[in-house]
Amino acid sequence: VVGAHGPTDRVASGEPVAIELDVAAATPVAMPHFGIDIHAAAGFHVFGTTSQGGLVAPRELDGEATVTFRIPRLPLLEGRFAVSATARSADGSETYHHLDLCRPFSVFQQATGVGPVLVEGEWGLQLTRTPDS
Repeated sequence: VVGAHGPTDRVASGEPVAIELDVAAATPVAMPHFGIDIHAAAGFHVFGTTSQGGLVAPRELDGEATVTFRIPRLPLLEGRFAVSATARSADGSETYHHLDLCRPFSVFQQATGVGPVLVEGEWGLQLTRTPDS
């Protein structure tokens, strides 16, 4: 987990963060699909995504690389979370590597609300009738 000032295990809700995966292939392989999942400390799955269709990359991986998933505004409220990461063959038939709950991190709340997810919204009030009308 990378925050505004580099790798960290503490981030603030609503701030930009990135999840970086350092990967290596000892021999050339067709470009894998990468996946990340975020789980709450309570055990439930909060979010998951894969690079399939969203990563511009060469046709094969040979050597070392860093794969990055950027989150412009972290939509989590206060709590403990952990990242899982997976590298699979392009056709999904083979799992090259899986790290389960490998990177724990804490989120500190900067917004109002309760629960694990930051839902940004705005309150409003429009009077439809006043006592004089």
